[in-house]
Amino acid sequence: MTSLTIIGLKMKKELLLAIFMGLALGLVIVFGFYRTKIMLTPKNQTTNTEVSPTPEASSDLISNLVIHSPLDESIQESADVTIAGTTNENEFIVILVGDQDFVTTADDSGNFSISAKLEVGSNVIQVKSINEDGKVITKELTVIYTTKPLLGDSNDASPSADTKDE
Repeated sequence: MTSLTIIGLKMKKELLLAIFMGLALGLVIVFGFYRTKIMLTPKNQTTNTEVSPTPEASSDLISNLVIHSPLDESIQESADVTIAGTTNENEFIVILVGDQDFVTTADDSGNFSISAKLEVGSNVIQVKSINEDGKVITKELTVIYTTKPLLGDSNDASPSADTKDE
């Protein structure tokens, strides 16, 4: 064989080796992105509760959480808000408003109420009711606080709304 043929064979081997290594490196990088995507994707958050067999269901074991105020997706012009609702009697209530945390208990009638301050813009309010067995019920609502007056608060009618006496 001539020296040119030997060099050509070496170059083909090196070329094939470079292609193979490039493919292997590409697969490793793609696998890394795939694993990162799986780890960063939020999983469905479910509350795991253990169900124990009971001969009859008692109404005391069923936890209800109803938020009376403020209304979900409401808009208000005041930073002060009263979060009130009902649940089962003497249950622990945890309320999260922005970076504020409140802990209280429902009274003997199941009523609870706290006062909080809203930040300008959208505020997510999360209310959690925790019974004595540790079962958690969560309700979430959004309240928007604005410093600008809302439309419809004015008693002034537009000129086209004036009525004429005949």
